[in-house]
Amino acid sequence: MGNAVMKNVSYIYNAFLWALAIGYMCYGMWSLQMAFNTGYIFYGSFILLALLSCLRGRKEEYGIGIRGTAVSLATVVLAGLLFFGPSKALFTAPAAFVREGIHLNTLPLGTVQAVLVALIVVGFAAVAIDALRHPRPVEVETDPDAARLKKTEKITRWATFAVLAVLIVVVSCVPAIHAEMTRIFALLSSGNVGTVADLIRSYGAAAAVVSFLLMILQSLAAPIPAFLITFANAGVFGWWQGAILSWTSAMAGAAICFWIARALGRDAVAHFVSNTALESVDRFFDRYGKNAILICRLLPFMSFDYVSYAAGLTGMGFVDFMVATGIGQLPATIVYSYVGGMLTGSTKTVVTGLLVAFALFALVVLVRQVFKNRHADLMEDDGQEKAHAEAAAQSE
Repeated sequence: MGNAVMKNVSYIYNAFLWALAIGYMCYGMWSLQMAFNTGYIFYGSFILLALLSCLRGRKEEYGIGIRGTAVSLATVVLAGLLFFGPSKALFTAPAAFVREGIHLNTLPLGTVQAVLVALIVVGFAAVAIDALRHPRPVEVETDPDAARLKKTEKITRWATFAVLAVLIVVVSCVPAIHAEMTRIFALLSSGNVGTVADLIRSYGAAAAVVSFLLMILQSLAAPIPAFLITFANAGVFGWWQGAILSWTSAMAGAAICFWIARALGRDAVAHFVSNTALESVDRFFDRYGKNAILICRLLPFMSFDYVSYAAGLTGMGFVDFMVATGIGQLPATIVYSYVGGMLTGSTKTVVTGLLVAFALFALVVLVRQVFKNRHADLMEDDGQEKAHAEAAAQSE
């Protein structure tokens, strides 16, 4: 009974940490902060994640262990550093959106900070004590090759996490880099093609390199449509040179997202989602993999980053992923670059219509593919039923 309670405590505590990380992200982006009540997002995320975690883990013997909880806590700290740097806002921001969500603005901010710190410390201590009292059994791998492979995967996973953590700390804690990254994020978040083009031009001879890195940055972390940078590249470098730059940089970003997910591994994700969920994602990519990637690349307002990360967690091969990504993004890149090269205030309506047309085309392709595969499944089932009936008749 006690172990079941502590298992749910670990799920709820980790959901609380993940919700804090989401709150940091929303509160740290000015456009999101102005558009939404970050407190509502925090509480909504917390309740939803806690329910999903407890329901998913009801058949599991153990909750999220001390290592998974430590990673969750580190993620919160890194999210705070990424959006606020080593400043007082690292502590005041979560207190502000937690207070904002329950409309208790008269409550002293210092009191809310103290409560949050106490919850974080007590929750982590509870998970750590439970991990010491009820240690997970150590799996002994009898196959030397499998044991070596598992050790290599573990080293790769932690090395990847460490590299990402170091990059975030450097970007957050070095004042000059943090100020420049804050400016870049603000300009990218504006959604204005001319502003992004001016940003790229401001780097002079290094403009192409900066544009390449911006597309990778957009792929890794920034929730911004890649077509903004594609339009800007066409305006700065010309449509066909911009198309080449946009295509190659987007390919590089997709590859990095894929390998980050592959390096972190399914084992890390399996702590937070069920094996059934991972298997369903595998089946989806087995059946719709190339078509899904093609369609997601055609949808102008959809961030492709999530598809790249998801593909890295499946059994899909890297070469297959890159081929599908390259083919899928090529038509949209060419069209966006051609239109972006002549983008002016009078053509914005045309561009909007073009983006909507791409989205509708992608939707039609997706629906057609789903019905086609469903029809094939029904035909296969009918064939199997007829075969069984014929076999039964012959046996009689």
